[in-house]
Amino acid sequence: MFIADSENDRVIKTDLQGNIIFSIDSSSVPGGRYKNPGGIAIDSSGIIYATNQGYGKIERFSPDGHYLSEIGSHGTNPGQFNRPTGLAFGPDGSLYVADTGNNRIVKLSPNGTVLTIWGKEGVQDTEFREPWGIAVEKEGMVYVTDSQNCRVEVFSPDGTWLNTWGAKGDDPGRFFIPTGIIIDTDGTVYVSDTNNFRIQQFDKNGTFLHEFIPEYIGPYDKPRMYGLIKTPSGFITTSTYTGEIISLEYGNDTGYGNTMVKNKNPVREEEVSLDEQYARFSRSMDEWWNKTWEKLMAL
Repeated sequence: MFIADSENDRVIKTDLQGNIIFSIDSSSVPGGRYKNPGGIAIDSSGIIYATNQGYGKIERFSPDGHYLSEIGSHGTNPGQFNRPTGLAFGPDGSLYVADTGNNRIVKLSPNGTVLTIWGKEGVQDTEFREPWGIAVEKEGMVYVTDSQNCRVEVFSPDGTWLNTWGAKGDDPGRFFIPTGIIIDTDGTVYVSDTNNFRIQQFDKNGTFLHEFIPEYIGPYDKPRMYGLIKTPSGFITTSTYTGEIISLEYGNDTGYGNTMVKNKNPVREEEVSLDEQYARFSRSMDEWWNKTWEKLMAL
């Protein structure tokens, strides 16, 4: 499996036990210009596509991690990106990019030609406030986590709006900063509900099915989960705040070991309102990006 190790400015390939097979970092890219990879997608021939958030690009690597080429540059024009995050391939080989900082989705041909762009900043259907994760189901429908609007939006392959579900909150079917999203072969949708410390499960139309909540995974009781991989016995996820790759298995209710339990209420980090938690998260993300941008401009 591949992990975007964003804070260490690298992509790593590991086995399912977390042992590193190889890594891709600034030494792998001409000029060493590689910062904060956020999303990864693998095409049908094994070519690795990884976002380069710090420089507004998508980098292409061979299956064994050697640099091939880049797509895009930093900016707002067609063919440019601002903090690209999620990546996903459609069944026709098109590459979809969550262009997070530009609040839009970009559809590319495999060689990087812009095919379609949709979205702008806002709260209405077809609008976004930091789209983060992206997944494409077998018929080509595109699912996007609209992180700061706390919802999922669904589009046709050409960007036509189809459906929206979710709102800010901690009830089943609501979100507090949704990020990672995957679609199983049967069309079931799983979403990392990051600041509610859970994974939610939906059918393809957005009907809530289950929530999965880690009871105990080590020194950090409440990881904020981002990337997702579905396994036969549960999930593999990443926790940016703890720096861990976490294996979560459907398990018992003892509260020990790598277990998940369905349909239990999440435990809040602290007893403050959702609005205050949301404001704190937004401030922390703004501060992180401003510091990162200052460092980039000093290079």
